[in-house]
Amino acid sequence: MTELPAAAWQPVIEDAAIGQPVIEDAAIGQPVIEDAAIGPAAEIPALQGPAVLEPFFRWCESTFLGTAVRDSVWAFPILEAVHLLGLCVLGGALLIVDLRMLGLGLTAHPVARLARYARPWLVASLVLMAATGIPLFLSEAIKAYYNTSFWVKMTTLPVALGFTFAVRERVARREGLAPGLRCRIIGAVSLALWFTVAAAGRWIGFS
Repeated sequence: MTELPAAAWQPVIEDAAIGQPVIEDAAIGQPVIEDAAIGPAAEIPALQGPAVLEPFFRWCESTFLGTAVRDSVWAFPILEAVHLLGLCVLGGALLIVDLRMLGLGLTAHPVARLARYARPWLVASLVLMAATGIPLFLSEAIKAYYNTSFWVKMTTLPVALGFTFAVRERVARREGLAPGLRCRIIGAVSLALWFTVAAAGRWIGFS
């Protein structure tokens, strides 16, 4: 009896959701799905950024700053801690205004006053997060390139920034003690955008 090579012995699992056999590829350690309509098993593609950007990401990781952070014992955790501190300040500066725009929180203060007081903290926290986030990115740019959460964050971040300074700030400056419907909608949209940015950013470290 002829013995099959080890690579031919692949566990086959029936996927109850799609009713198709799922074969684990021993060579790459990833599941592939066999489609009865097309015959051969097809590898599940990994989500990643545009292929044209991959050389740029490799260059970023090879820069002096990226290499220095990656090779240092303390640089990455210190930068990460300061980055998280900036995130906390950013969250506070956003929440105090967005909740007030929803009619919650510090209801004794006009929306415009809270927005004016919170703006310096908002800008400072964004500067701090950019100053620490860039070297963190450079130290693991290739990992970020193949990370879906990174692309969710980087896609949502410009939208959140543009919405905050072009729309939310203008509306908040004109609101008093009783925010109107438009103000409440804008506050809810702002919360949703920044929650997506923060959640995706935190999930980068776990994926």
